[in-house]
Amino acid sequence: MRDFPYSHTRVSTRSNEKMAFAQTNAFLTMKNKTTQLDMYRRRGATEDILKLVAIPSTVSFSDVIKGILCDLFGFEKKGYDLTLNGKVFKVRAACYTKARGYMWQHLKQNQLYDYVIYVLVDFTDLRFSVSTKQQVFSQPEIFKQQGSGEGEGFWCHNVMPGQVFHSRAALQCALV
Repeated sequence: MRDFPYSHTRVSTRSNEKMAFAQTNAFLTMKNKTTQLDMYRRRGATEDILKLVAIPSTVSFSDVIKGILCDLFGFEKKGYDLTLNGKVFKVRAACYTKARGYMWQHLKQNQLYDYVIYVLVDFTDLRFSVSTKQQVFSQPEIFKQQGSGEGEGFWCHNVMPGQVFHSRAALQCALV
C-alpha cells in the first residue's frame, strides 16, 4: 500500500488486485449493455460517423459541428452562435441515443438569434433542418418547456423541426 498525495485514502497497488473492478456486480451489469457506438455500428455507420459519435469529453461536440458548418456553408463563428448573411443561427446538434431517439435542447426565447440549424448525426451522413426562432416558439405541441422554468429553455425530441434539407446542396441554396 502507498499513500496518494492530496488524499486520505490508501490504495493497494499489488498486481493481483488489478482489474478487480471487472468482477464487481456494477461492472458486470454494465459490461454487456449496448452502447451508443454499438448501436451506430449495428446500423451501418461509417467510420467518420463513428468518430463524431465517439468525440472524447476533452473535445466539444458542438464546436466540432460548428466547425463543420463553417467549412461546408461559409458560416462565421460569433460567440456561441454562427452568422451568415447578417443572420444569427443557433446550432443544435444531436446523435441518436439508445433510449429516446434524439433531442434538441436549451432553446431560449430571451437570446438573440434569427434561426436554429439542427444537425443530426445520422448513421451514414449528417442531416440538416432549419427553423426560424418564431417557428420554435409558435409550436407548443412540438417544443416543450424544459425543467421548471425559462432558465432551461425549450426542447423537443424525435422531430426534425422546420425545413428539412436532404442534401448539402439544397441547404446551401436555401442559405444564400
